[in-house]
Amino acid sequence: LLSRKCKHFISTIVKYSISSASSWLYLFRQGLSYGNDGTVLFETTGLYGRSKVRRINPSTFAVEKSKDVDSKYFGEGCTYYTDANGKGRLIHITWKEQTGFIYDSDTLEQLEVFNYTTDQAHGDQGWGITYDAANREFIVSDGTSALFFWDRDTLVEKRKVSVTRFDGSEQRNLNELEFIDGLVCCNIWYSDHIICVDPVTGKSVREYGKTWW
Repeated sequence: LLSRKCKHFISTIVKYSISSASSWLYLFRQGLSYGNDGTVLFETTGLYGRSKVRRINPSTFAVEKSKDVDSKYFGEGCTYYTDANGKGRLIHITWKEQTGFIYDSDTLEQLEVFNYTTDQAHGDQGWGITYDAANREFIVSDGTSALFFWDRDTLVEKRKVSVTRFDGSEQRNLNELEFIDGLVCCNIWYSDHIICVDPVTGKSVREYGKTWW
């Protein structure tokens, strides 16, 4: 069953997607993340020359702030977190450029640029990212079956796991991620499925199809 937190997040995303349908022609939505208190929604979009980082009011869906990303980057996922000093931050990764950004969550001022690797055989791509506050680590997908766990403060990879389905088969195309109720919930690219996996074992413990919400 879906938790109350999960249902609320889904409801907000569905409403926002419907309200912003007209923008789909020019914005390729990649990442969505709530701020810590739930009063702000962050969105990152893709495509070269069109990638943006946006701060959105989740009640009215008004765009409060918008920042263009350099045209040499194809924007991908993002997630909100608080740093070691308790400051609100937004981390943002890119598709094929092995480059990420950290922004001030209030102003969207770019504070840091960093480089990373994922799976070299897959081009070190970046797809989705989410945050586990209890363990102070980011969880990253790259379109393969792997989830990569980065230390919050150093951005160094701590470990990785391979994701498997109920039947034990490997699940590739892990895309957008959300950390909910201690599980990493993964959207599967090219499908209508979401699976929620144990972050220690990588094994799927919940699976939702077309009618899951």
